[in-house]
Formats: sequence, C-alpha cells, structure tokens
Amino acid sequence: MTKRTESENNAGHLAIRMLAQDLNDQGLELKEVLAVKEVDVPWTEESVKEILIRPIIQTMFGVKSTTKLSKTEFGQAYDVLTRHLAEKLGAQTRPFPSQEGL
Repeated sequence: MTKRTESENNAGHLAIRMLAQDLNDQGLELKEVLAVKEVDVPWTEESVKEILIRPIIQTMFGVKSTTKLSKTEFGQAYDVLTRHLAEKLGAQTRPFPSQEGL
C-alpha cells in the first residue's frame, strides 16, 4: 500500500467536510440517517468520519483508520458512501476533490 501524501490526505478531509455540509444543506440531519428522533444534530467532519466512513472502510478494507488507506481506497469508500446516500436519501453530494477541481 502506498501512503497518501499530505495533499491527498487534505483532499480526504475536505471531501468529508463538504459531505457534512451537503447533508446539512439538504436538511438530512443525523436523525434521518440513524433514526434518532429526539434531537436534530448537524453533521460535522468528525461525525461523518466516525458514523459513515469508518464502518465502510472497516467492511471494505479491514482497517479502522483512514490513515491506513491509499488514495484509491479512500476514494472507493467515499464513492460507496455517496452512492448509498444518493440512492437511499436522495442526497446530492459533491465529487471527491481533485487537484484539478481545487
């Protein structure tokens, strides 16, 4: 496995922040995804990483930390997550950030 560069790691964190913002902007609070009815909780970078990304990377790659993923693996996990959110919730999310897109 090739370790991600600092800019690739930054792109991953940017993708997670943008995803949290996209979910919040569409009114898809945490309760809708997790069925928690008592409180509307806005998404944060940390909640997206812990609740959404981490279970996917554990299932797909058998690791618990995003730091253990290559750029390709991180992008694959992100694609699985955003496809699921689109299909199940109708969430419209931005693509994974690239050098060209920044």
